[in-house]
Amino acid sequence: MKFSSTIFLLFIANHETNASSAYNCDPTDFPVSPTYTYPIFLTNPNDQFKASYLDWCLYYGESCGGPAADEHCQRNGWEYAVDYAVKNGVRPTVTIGGWPSESKVCDADYCGSFEYIKCGCSY
Repeated sequence: MKFSSTIFLLFIANHETNASSAYNCDPTDFPVSPTYTYPIFLTNPNDQFKASYLDWCLYYGESCGGPAADEHCQRNGWEYAVDYAVKNGVRPTVTIGGWPSESKVCDADYCGSFEYIKCGCSY
């Protein structure tokens, strides 16, 4: 996982704690992550998005569901999303695609986030 020297991305989520605290795709570790559950926030030290909810679309209105869940998992050291569920009516949300320069905020009734995301690895 790589981060820009000027931007720090922090994912804050409630999750089950039945897995190792080191999330990665080492086959000796757990092959499936703990479940990241609502609320899943995105924030950065500049408070550009003020800890908004993770939008269920990777880009504003595009690549919704799986692509956004996969990106969340990859940014947390996993390969892809094994399972996820959408939570409608959540606002404001922020897209994770092109973080942070291309991210967009959704602050309308049709916005949505994730009820949960479970990540995993293939070996």
